[in-house]
Amino acid sequence: MTQTVDMAAVGSAVRPRDSMRETVESIVVAFILAFVFRAFIVEAFRIPTGSMAPTLYGAHGEIRCDNCAYSFAFNMPPAVPETLKVYCPNCRHGNEAHNSAARPFAWSGGDRILVLKWPYDLFGKWLGPRRWDVAVFKDPKDSDTNFIKRLVGLPGEVFEIIDGDVYAAPADTVPEAIRHKLNPKAPQALTSSEHARLDALLKIQRKTRPAQQSLWMLHYDHDFPPARDEAASPAWVAHDGDDAESGWRTDSSRLRFDGREGPERIVSLTGRPIQDIYGYNLLGAAPGQGSVSVGDARLEFVLAPREARGQFSASLSKDGTAFVARVHADGRVDLCMSRPDRGDFEEVIGTARIAPPSPERPIRVAIENVDFRVSVEIDGQVVLETNDAVYSPSLPQLRELERQVALASRSFDNAPSRVRARFAASGMPLEVWHVRVLRDVYYCRVDPPGGLMHEVEPSTGRGTAGRPILLREDEFYACGDNSPQSKDSRLWPAREVSPFLRARGSAYQVGTVPRDQMIGKAFFVYWPAGKRIVKDAGPPIIPNVGEMRVIR
Repeated sequence: MTQTVDMAAVGSAVRPRDSMRETVESIVVAFILAFVFRAFIVEAFRIPTGSMAPTLYGAHGEIRCDNCAYSFAFNMPPAVPETLKVYCPNCRHGNEAHNSAARPFAWSGGDRILVLKWPYDLFGKWLGPRRWDVAVFKDPKDSDTNFIKRLVGLPGEVFEIIDGDVYAAPADTVPEAIRHKLNPKAPQALTSSEHARLDALLKIQRKTRPAQQSLWMLHYDHDFPPARDEAASPAWVAHDGDDAESGWRTDSSRLRFDGREGPERIVSLTGRPIQDIYGYNLLGAAPGQGSVSVGDARLEFVLAPREARGQFSASLSKDGTAFVARVHADGRVDLCMSRPDRGDFEEVIGTARIAPPSPERPIRVAIENVDFRVSVEIDGQVVLETNDAVYSPSLPQLRELERQVALASRSFDNAPSRVRARFAASGMPLEVWHVRVLRDVYYCRVDPPGGLMHEVEPSTGRGTAGRPILLREDEFYACGDNSPQSKDSRLWPAREVSPFLRARGSAYQVGTVPRDQMIGKAFFVYWPAGKRIVKDAGPPIIPNVGEMRVIR
């Protein structure tokens, strides 16, 4: 007799157990995949401090200056007092932020970022780490805390920070006698002749263009002119006295020239010198105290001619050497250079052609002098640029200059600005819009007063001016973008090295980040400081989509 089986009944009896098992398996697999993803692919981190500001923010407050209306972020101390004195990075005006039990100050947590781990873990030889990467690594102090800094020194090179810039030479090109003295097992001071030999080998390490965009810091934005004339406030001022004599009008956020013929009429930026001032850091300290003068700067603006005639120029000078970008009505752009030892003689070092600017076609212009490379941009494209044959650093001169700059900052004197910015015009009626002056990051020495740089002991300062460091295989050098307030390779002392690294003996060099302590490359801010439902009250829970960004 043939038996028949009701398959539908069997299926209905078995399927619940199979379904339960599949659900459990799916959950387990999901946990495994999440663990693998976090361990090897991408991990989320929160920025705790402001050592990378303004690229990345830790816990901070925000305020709008009551003198120029410029909005900026500032560091929040662990214990918030009733009144915070914060200085505007744009006009240097002192603002007061009030905090009370009835209305506590509204502050925001640190940026939340994503860190890409697999390139460093699996393909470190080919995909990184690279110079100028923003990297996450283990704190040499305890090997548990995570640090985030910018990598500026790489394995296999002799490295030194001079006048705020990065210099390096491949270790195998440095004489054995010098390498022997720089060996961390028994370091010795170099003689003056050895320093001179090393200077001939060190080359400036220019930033990548994406990194440089992150490292421009505001000096003055003329879209936010100060309402009150204060001693520290920047301002555009005509050389020929009042506006009627010069042909320039500077009393609004747009600079205007009436187009009069004859010699070029000049307006210059006045006010405080360009210094490594961070509005983020200025909690109760007068701006400029303990700051150093910075030589690398950028002048950017929109040129809007009202008639197609005449010429206009924008000039940046650094330590007396002036570079002028001159735009002619027919579309010719000249880059000119003058040196202190040649008087007022201007040498044309480059010429380019662009579509002529016109009332219907204003152009975005920028001239920058950074890392001893001067470039002129028109509408975001570099049209002229210097090379090392035309303009390059002299390290002996820079060392002496840095010494003088450090002395000026130590005395709290208002040292003359190393940078002069100006506009000039002849025969071209025009307006200049959206004028901004920016300055480059300046990796300061370990001895200026104020901030973390005051925490100095003999084991710190390796890799700074006069103390070159030999980075061996798998050793990196890292600095924070907020140079005066970043405890990094310049300041890690021997007494704070973790037992884990101390156990390595001479295999670990103080001031470096070993490759095996690297976690990954920071690449995206997925949750910046959020927006609040009620202004200045409540948690910042609304996503700030406009500030979500790639980290460069």
